[in-house]
Amino acid sequence: MKKIIITLLVGLLLVVGCKNDTSKEVVSQDTVVLYPPVKDIDKIHGMSESTIFDLKVNNKDAFVYHTREIKDEHEHVKQLKSVSYDGVSYVNFSTNESVTLEVKCLLENASNWKVLPFREGVVVNEENQTLTLTINQPEKFVVSATINGKEHSFIISVELPEMLIPSKDDKGVLFLEPGIHQYGQAWDPYVNGIHTVYVAGGAILEATIKAKNKKNVKLIGRGFISQSFVPHAEESSEDENAREQEWDADWLGIVFIDSQDVVIDGIAIGSSPSYQVEVANCKDIVMRNLKLCGFGEHNNDGVHTYSSGVLLEDTFIASNDDRICITGLYDKENGSDEIQWDGSDELTGVSVSNIRIKNMVFWGLDNNGGDIMLTWNGAGFAKDIWVENVVSLTGTNKAFIAARHGGSADIYNLTFKNVQLNHGNLFDVEIGESNYQGAGGGKLRNVLLENITINASFAEIGKQLIGESTASNIDGIKLKNIQTNEGVVTDFDQLNVDTNTFVTNIEIIK
Repeated sequence: MKKIIITLLVGLLLVVGCKNDTSKEVVSQDTVVLYPPVKDIDKIHGMSESTIFDLKVNNKDAFVYHTREIKDEHEHVKQLKSVSYDGVSYVNFSTNESVTLEVKCLLENASNWKVLPFREGVVVNEENQTLTLTINQPEKFVVSATINGKEHSFIISVELPEMLIPSKDDKGVLFLEPGIHQYGQAWDPYVNGIHTVYVAGGAILEATIKAKNKKNVKLIGRGFISQSFVPHAEESSEDENAREQEWDADWLGIVFIDSQDVVIDGIAIGSSPSYQVEVANCKDIVMRNLKLCGFGEHNNDGVHTYSSGVLLEDTFIASNDDRICITGLYDKENGSDEIQWDGSDELTGVSVSNIRIKNMVFWGLDNNGGDIMLTWNGAGFAKDIWVENVVSLTGTNKAFIAARHGGSADIYNLTFKNVQLNHGNLFDVEIGESNYQGAGGGKLRNVLLENITINASFAEIGKQLIGESTASNIDGIKLKNIQTNEGVVTDFDQLNVDTNTFVTNIEIIK
């Protein structure tokens, strides 16, 4: 036997409801809740019971899913080498007590077991092909093992018991019980008085969701939303001239547009055809305890927060593009097929503010995307952004804080606090002009990074902060208590971050 020592970020998983919700609610009293096996799961595209990993919770068998992207004959070139076709195993269960987990590899010759984020007390028995650990509180993490030269991964979400379960008797609730539910692409469930969609643990909902002009609605539960049945928009037709675009709302995983008082809580999403969750031009959004499993098409960004009054917390995001994008352009849904950029009829930007992101785990796939992508485009402003208690598991081709800012948005007043990076990719920010997919003229200012732990040496902390002009610039970056493998950063020049003359007022503060 051998021990693997790791540290794990923890978030409390609480649940709140929408205003004016009249459904009756009950509280689960069970100390450990394992969800039932899904009968006929093979009827769901790209889903099966896992044949790679098994899990026992206090010696009781848990049902483990496996989700994967199905290769399309028109597959995009970016996708061809993706890990998405191999897929990922996934399980969630709830408990309010300490539990012992035994992960078993069902295939032979498993080796090089890992747990991310790292934590203490993990025991690997290579002879029995098992990994054992004790969980004392809610956690979201990844277990992996190398089998015949290929790494296979298992997402595990340990959650508090559900606090709000709507009544089946409420006519405003679409209550999806354990089993299979197939509703198709761009489904709007919030019609005919439905205000709550509840996906129970042990239920699989095969659908993508598009909702517009909604108020006081919920998408909640501990079930799984599977989306491998929808190809990427750019593979939507054999005719290249007739293909849709990745930002088209009909081709997103879950999108709310022009809506208010929305709660998305507890659900898991697998194999999204594009952006996994987008809230565009919305107000007062709560997203909590989401498990975004990635392993879908390219450009399957985790969450787009193109709204104001957003709370995103206690969430695991795996994606093979950006984990979170703060602001950008979205499909206005006006019926136009024209593809233009910032300020057009088809795609538009909106000012966003008061976005709070906390207790997160980020897992970048396919060496692609940033964790917090401030923007690719955007318009108006993006202000008062707070990001805290975050673990970034893997470095990618971008960085923890990233931007390809060709839009006109003024991005300011951002705080990043209590962050652990298991890599050295801190910044990859480039401010561009109108020749970079947008109207140009945007800027970034007043950014504080505090209590950032980076698992890298000074020289390994790299990438860039690049402004475009005195008008499109980066100004006011403050760093406080930036811990590295070589000690605390006392001078920005210790880092291997490229800058230019349009980046001003970088300050190390005590």
